[in-house]
Amino acid sequence: MNSFELFLIFGFPFLTLVAGFIVNRVISNLHLKKLNARESRLKHIMVSQQRHTPSNLLIESGMIVTSEVVLSVGYFRSWIAGWIQLVGGNISGYEDVMQRARREAIVRVMEQAHQANAPFVWNLRIEAVDLYLKKGGRCLAVIVTGTAMKGQLH
Repeated sequence: MNSFELFLIFGFPFLTLVAGFIVNRVISNLHLKKLNARESRLKHIMVSQQRHTPSNLLIESGMIVTSEVVLSVGYFRSWIAGWIQLVGGNISGYEDVMQRARREAIVRVMEQAHQANAPFVWNLRIEAVDLYLKKGGRCLAVIVTGTAMKGQLH
């Protein structure tokens, strides 16, 4: 076996994984920066998972707001997760993607409320699903629903 064949067998797959890791990290960091900016613009909207509104909230009108977000885990994280699952342990890469998907879905719900001039989103419900793709990749899906309400606190 010559050095070129060794590179094709060992080096190229390793370089591909490293390149995937770097690209995934850059995209994740850009997404987090954008999420932080969007969340700070919407901080005036009150969001709660409580079913009942406070007694001092006078509701004028309400509407259902929903959001669905699907984020790819990425082949590098899936590959690492496979090794971690063999040994056992916490898969922090999945937790990061799940947190980003959850935050993105909540921000989209808040943006819908903002467009409707509704400063309150109540009864927020969050559902998450782990999707396995045929080619070996994984995606995380998050669905968020809530009730956006116009009203005033007294």
